[in-house]
Amino acid sequence: MVTSDRFTAITISNWLLIMVYMPCIGTHGRNFLYYDTFSELDSLISAHSDYQCIVGSDFNTDLDCNVSISVDASNFISNNLESAASLIDCFRFL
Repeated sequence: MVTSDRFTAITISNWLLIMVYMPCIGTHGRNFLYYDTFSELDSLISAHSDYQCIVGSDFNTDLDCNVSISVDASNFISNNLESAASLIDCFRFL
């Protein structure tokens, strides 16, 4: 198990399961927190490249916006998940 202020990750069998909670608007140092967390997650996923990966997250940003944090989140998704098309945005179903 790996934990930090922004995520928790566990391995079960050949699965790497990660839960992420990113800072919301108004959080002091939000951009740095995003960068730092994505860097940690990139390293974690790379270290477990032989595992299947599932990421559950509240990115606290609109992935459809063209702002730096949304672009960073979209890049993280496309770089680390097998299919960004399989991303489920649960908020849109509320």
